[in-house]
Amino acid sequence: MQFIVVCACILLTGAADPESAIVDPLNTADGVTVSLVDDTRGLIGVDEINNEWKMVESDTDPLYDWMLQINLAAETYGFEAGSSESTVTVSVDGSRESGDADVFVGIGVGDQYVTYVFDIDGGVDIGDGRDGAFMYPYCSTGVMSSGDVSSLLWESNLDPTLDFWSSSRKALGVGDYSNFEL
Repeated sequence: MQFIVVCACILLTGAADPESAIVDPLNTADGVTVSLVDDTRGLIGVDEINNEWKMVESDTDPLYDWMLQINLAAETYGFEAGSSESTVTVSVDGSRESGDADVFVGIGVGDQYVTYVFDIDGGVDIGDGRDGAFMYPYCSTGVMSSGDVSSLLWESNLDPTLDFWSSSRKALGVGDYSNFEL
C-alpha cells in the first residue's frame, strides 16, 4: 500500500525576525533552504504544474528518511541566544490523495529536538488506543529531547521486527510509543 501526501505551501515565522516567509516548490525565501530527499524509488517529487510537493511512502518499500527538509538560517529565523522562550510557527497546506495519511514532523535546534505525529485520517495509534496529534517530549516536561533529529527515521530502520509505521513512531518517541502525549 502507498500513502500519498500532497503539500502545496509552507508558512514559516521565526523567532528572530517577525516577518513571515511562504515557501512552495517553485518559490523560496531568503534564509530558507528546502530539499526533498534523494528518492531512488522515484515516488517523491515536485508537481510543477500544480506547484506542489508530492510525498509518497510505501509500506512495502519504505524510505526511512525525512521526505522534506527545511533549514532556516539562524541570522534570519534563529532562536535567540539566552532566551528561555523562542518560537517558530509552521503552517502546512496539504492533503492526502489516497490511503492512510499521518504526518511525522521533527524540529531540531542543534542537538535538541521535538517530534510530532499528526493524525490526518483518523487512524494513527501510538500504542494505547488513542488517536489524534501527539508530541515528544510533551509540553509539561519543559525540555527538548537530545540528539540529531535528521537521523531519527534512518535509525528506526534498525529494528527488523517492526514494520515501517511502527518503527517510525517508536523511533520518534525515543523507543516507546507511549512517550507521545496529546
